[in-house]
Amino acid sequence: MDKRSVENLARRYITERRLSLVLGNSIMHYLKRRGVQVARPRLHGTEIPSLKLLPIRIKRLLKEEVFSPLIVTHPLFNQIKAEDVDLHHSICHTMTEESITHGDEIFNSGMTVESMIFITGGEATYEFLASREPPAQVGVGEWLCEAVLWSSMHHTGRLTVSSGSCELLKLNAARFHVVVTKCVVWFQLKRYARLFVKRASRDSTVPTRHISDIWGNFTTVKQLTVKAFGLEHDTKSRDRKISSLLVLFDSDEVLQQHVFGAWKRQVQWQ
Repeated sequence: MDKRSVENLARRYITERRLSLVLGNSIMHYLKRRGVQVARPRLHGTEIPSLKLLPIRIKRLLKEEVFSPLIVTHPLFNQIKAEDVDLHHSICHTMTEESITHGDEIFNSGMTVESMIFITGGEATYEFLASREPPAQVGVGEWLCEAVLWSSMHHTGRLTVSSGSCELLKLNAARFHVVVTKCVVWFQLKRYARLFVKRASRDSTVPTRHISDIWGNFTTVKQLTVKAFGLEHDTKSRDRKISSLLVLFDSDEVLQQHVFGAWKRQVQWQ
């Protein structure tokens, strides 16, 4: 539906419901400023009525293909996909998309957190309302509020859209808890949760009992994932093997380069 169609429907609604002139003008002004549907870079599946008629099997495959590439940028979800693909697919099925336009608020300090958020389009500004830290920009490939998956929390700052529109992918904590209860990696996830909360609580600069919305960058959560899934043992074992190989070939620089290249390709993060 284009901008003109949306505005025409809004005018019809205002007229039929006999809204006051002040309220009607406020609604139309907001819709025009918001640029409904025009500035949004991505179409959502829920906006295409015909997709609702698809068989459940195809709907599930659709969500898996659309959402999987967006969440495996996070080390934990990448590891889940590698070790329990059924759980990975179930997580994809629980996720929802949302578009927020420029200047609009995504959440504010004190609100109860319900979902982890992945930024899949646009950019948002996070303001630390409980501290003197400068605002932080959050963009594509980044995430917020992961702590809600492992502990109850409230937002510690305010997040607003800072450019055009912002595309969000949300993982509801309650639904996540349901799908992980009997998964293959249940014990690893429990270990990850303990490590996450302990580390986040220790690092938090927010003068409250709540973990910061934006705590947990790629490097940190990768370290936690490696430890929770016992991957550090595999890494050490591979390091010992490559060290032995390099000793064998220490007299041949060319062979060293070949061995190191093979080792690097094998151990790189998938």
